[in-house]
Amino acid sequence: PETTLIFSVVTFRSYRGRRVACGTMSEICRREVPGGGRAVGESFVWNRASVRMFEKAGFRRLSEHRPYPGYPD
Repeated sequence: PETTLIFSVVTFRSYRGRRVACGTMSEICRREVPGGGRAVGESFVWNRASVRMFEKAGFRRLSEHRPYPGYPD
Protein backbone atom coordinates (compact mmCIF):
# COMPACT_ATOMS: atom_id res chain seq x y z
CA PRO A 1 0.00 0.00 0.00
CA GLU A 2 1.05 3.57 -0.67
CA THR A 3 2.11 5.81 2.23
CA THR A 4 1.57 9.58 2.26
CA LEU A 5 3.84 11.55 4.63
CA ILE A 6 2.64 14.76 6.23
CA PHE A 7 5.41 16.61 8.01
CA SER A 8 4.73 20.34 8.06
CA VAL A 9 1.45 21.84 9.22
CA VAL A 10 1.27 25.51 10.12
CA THR A 11 -1.81 27.31 11.45
CA PHE A 12 -1.94 31.10 11.63
CA ARG A 13 -2.41 32.30 15.20
CA SER A 14 -5.82 33.84 14.47
CA TYR A 15 -7.14 30.42 13.32
CA ARG A 16 -5.80 28.32 16.20
CA GLY A 17 -8.34 26.61 18.43
CA ARG A 18 -11.00 26.51 15.69
CA ARG A 19 -10.20 22.97 14.46
CA VAL A 20 -9.16 24.39 11.07
CA ALA A 21 -5.98 22.27 10.88
CA CYS A 22 -7.84 19.13 11.99
CA GLY A 23 -10.59 19.59 9.40
CA THR A 24 -8.10 20.45 6.68
CA MET A 25 -5.96 17.43 7.53
CA SER A 26 -8.97 15.11 7.42
CA GLU A 27 -10.04 16.49 4.04
CA ILE A 28 -6.53 16.26 2.56
CA CYS A 29 -6.30 12.63 3.65
CA ARG A 30 -9.75 11.86 2.27
CA ARG A 31 -8.78 13.31 -1.12
CA GLU A 32 -5.11 12.36 -1.41
CA VAL A 33 -4.61 9.02 0.32
CA PRO A 34 -5.56 6.23 -2.08
CA GLY A 35 -7.84 3.40 -1.00
CA GLY A 36 -5.81 0.91 0.99
CA GLY A 37 -3.06 3.49 1.54
CA ARG A 38 -2.14 5.24 4.74
CA ALA A 39 -1.05 8.67 5.88
CA VAL A 40 1.79 9.18 8.35
CA GLY A 41 2.14 12.42 10.28
CA GLU A 42 5.35 13.67 11.83
CA SER A 43 5.65 16.17 14.66
CA PHE A 44 8.11 17.17 17.35
CA VAL A 45 7.34 15.36 20.63
CA TRP A 46 7.22 18.67 22.51
CA ASN A 47 4.68 20.20 20.10
CA ARG A 48 1.58 19.07 21.98
CA ALA A 49 -0.82 21.12 19.84
CA SER A 50 0.46 19.40 16.69
CA VAL A 51 0.25 15.93 18.27
CA ARG A 52 -3.34 16.64 19.41
CA MET A 53 -4.29 17.89 15.94
CA PHE A 54 -3.03 14.68 14.32
CA GLU A 55 -4.89 12.57 16.89
CA LYS A 56 -8.14 14.53 16.43
CA ALA A 57 -7.81 14.04 12.67
CA GLY A 58 -7.79 10.27 13.20
CA PHE A 59 -4.07 9.51 13.33
CA ARG A 60 -2.73 7.21 16.01
CA ARG A 61 0.66 7.36 17.65
CA LEU A 62 3.02 4.69 16.31
CA SER A 63 6.22 5.75 18.01
CA GLU A 64 7.86 8.55 19.89
CA HIS A 65 11.47 9.57 19.43
CA ARG A 66 13.33 12.05 21.55
CA PRO A 67 15.81 14.33 19.78
CA TYR A 68 19.50 13.63 20.04
CA PRO A 69 21.37 15.59 22.73
CA GLY A 70 22.31 18.98 21.33
CA TYR A 71 19.72 18.72 18.51
CA PRO A 72 18.38 22.20 17.76
CA ASP A 73 14.65 22.17 18.32
